[in-house]
Amino acid sequence: MELAQKIGEIKAKLGMDVTDDQVESEIRMSVLSLAHQIGLDPSYSSRLLNLLLIESVGLQRKQKTVEHASSHMDVLLKAKQIEASGMPMVHLEIGEPDFRPPRSIKDAFVNAIDSGRHRYTDARGIERLREKLALIHGFTKETVMVTPGGRFGVYASIASLLKPGEEIVVIEPSWPAYSDCAALNSVKVKTIKTTLENQWSPDVHEIDNAINDATKMIVLNYPNNPTGKILDTDTNERIISLAREHDLYILSDEVYSKYCVKKFKSIAEYNYDKSIVIESFSKTYAMTGFRLGYLLSSAIIVKQVAKLLAFAMTSVAEPLQYCALNALETDYVTNVEETRIRLHTLVERLKKMDVRFTIPDGSMYVYPRINAKTLDDNTLVNLLLEKGVAVAPGSAFGNSYDKFIRISATQPAEQIEQAMNVLETCLSKKI
Repeated sequence: MELAQKIGEIKAKLGMDVTDDQVESEIRMSVLSLAHQIGLDPSYSSRLLNLLLIESVGLQRKQKTVEHASSHMDVLLKAKQIEASGMPMVHLEIGEPDFRPPRSIKDAFVNAIDSGRHRYTDARGIERLREKLALIHGFTKETVMVTPGGRFGVYASIASLLKPGEEIVVIEPSWPAYSDCAALNSVKVKTIKTTLENQWSPDVHEIDNAINDATKMIVLNYPNNPTGKILDTDTNERIISLAREHDLYILSDEVYSKYCVKKFKSIAEYNYDKSIVIESFSKTYAMTGFRLGYLLSSAIIVKQVAKLLAFAMTSVAEPLQYCALNALETDYVTNVEETRIRLHTLVERLKKMDVRFTIPDGSMYVYPRINAKTLDDNTLVNLLLEKGVAVAPGSAFGNSYDKFIRISATQPAEQIEQAMNVLETCLSKKI
């Protein structure tokens, strides 16, 4: 603790940023050189250094009173408060479809209870559901695990497979939960920045350079939240090649895989035995409140991750698992097509405004950059809230993106049009 505090104080005195990859890299080289001289394991040395760096960053944030970026959930809470005062609000800040879940789910839930299917289950999930998911994805039931939402699949994978002080590589902009879950487990995050100019494509050489003795996992999120980017096959293959070379896990969050405009190939199709695919019923079947997701991986990894779920909550509620089983028999195509129409509405309206963006390959978002020099994301978000429109600040998905906002295509086209009228007015005035 004292050493971490010293590091934080020195960085503060030198006026250094809270995180500085170049300086950290130089420190790591010195530490590894010393570790080699005294015969200390390099992986252990890197973990120890990371724990000190994580602690020093926390202390420096407190000393500099660094504010965390507002999240999409922060905006949602503000929007709800405004709504409660009587002002109508168009909610385009969160990725929650306004569609209703399949009607048959209600009967599935009641039937499960009436049939006595409301008991503890295998931590991995009921056998019938795992068999059905395995059949859909070309897996076996031993390589499938039902989770309480996709988020828990992310958390459980990081918490059960990585040790404190180890590292993950996250490609930004990205859903903030990856970094949040890592931080909660004292796992260090190395971020790879992508840009609008490069069509949100990551530099694989940069990923390679970010890998060190403490790196244990690469996190992928495609179709991407917030940009809608889908990686091409060549980039995926090169990333998997890096993972094989360095014996890394690949955690691939594919919850938007059904919402694709262009062809999408799951990481599972590359047959890498240390890959973990996260899926969810929330987006595909509009079941956000049911908290149902699943994980696809090797039997060894599933067994390890299932231990954590068993310790934390025994299993996903059995009646809800029968709801999931029922949902798999229903048609989600109508939801997907409607979302494409809404995305098209967003794209066409944004083309006429003072913003720049890429047309999404998938997901349910558009991530435009604000061209007005006097506007940043939070200023625009707050201005829109005052006028009854809620969108997410771009900096919630990475601290380099404070000129962006994320707009969700999760409301009817008429409401999207209404919200875009407000946005266009605000941008044209360059407030």
